[in-house]
Amino acid sequence: MGLAATVAQLPQGSKELIDAVNKGDAREITDKAAGLASGALNAAKGGLETTAQVSEFRSLRKAAKDKLLTTARGDGVKVGRGEANRVAGRAAQANLDPLNQGRRSLTLSAAEEAAKKLPVRPALKDAAKRAFEGASTAARRTLPTTAAKAAGRFVPGLNWAIAAADSAAAVATWKNPDANGVKKAAAAITALGSLAAATNIPVVSQLGAGASAVSSLVGSLFGED
Repeated sequence: MGLAATVAQLPQGSKELIDAVNKGDAREITDKAAGLASGALNAAKGGLETTAQVSEFRSLRKAAKDKLLTTARGDGVKVGRGEANRVAGRAAQANLDPLNQGRRSLTLSAAEEAAKKLPVRPALKDAAKRAFEGASTAARRTLPTTAAKAAGRFVPGLNWAIAAADSAAAVATWKNPDANGVKKAAAAITALGSLAAATNIPVVSQLGAGASAVSSLVGSLFGED
């Protein structure tokens, strides 16, 4: 959703830059150019991260599904395709969330607790638990997918480029006598959030990125007179 929203704003950002160029306002040109650059870089980053997330999810889901079917077969339990996909998907997501928070995976005990909360028929309880354990083991031992490696390689650089663009936009906004208080505050928070996101420190980075996205939206909605 964030990627789609960012991409949707690019045409408007391009139009605003063209209007600023036509007016010959150097300060506004700097502001709009920096904003457009930030949007384009965020779109590139979002594309990499989304692709990596999908790839990692599919990898964990396959590990969980394989474990589920193997265990069920050994227990003499028949499992439908939809049922297997549902359990494996939940197991994959339960392990993907900790990975996004900088932790390699759930512990096996946490996997067992998560499996207990999943509504499945009694005959499939043990196989479901094994599915969660399979995803947890894969999260700990499996090397990152190609997509995840690409994201890990390029996203840090994109984060710093976004921080530079947002900082340039904030300076231009604060120098603009026509910018109101909301727009100035939003620009400053966006720049600070982007800088925090670029540190790549777990939790701090995620919170910074979130604050930057929200403040940017607030500035665009309420920062115009």
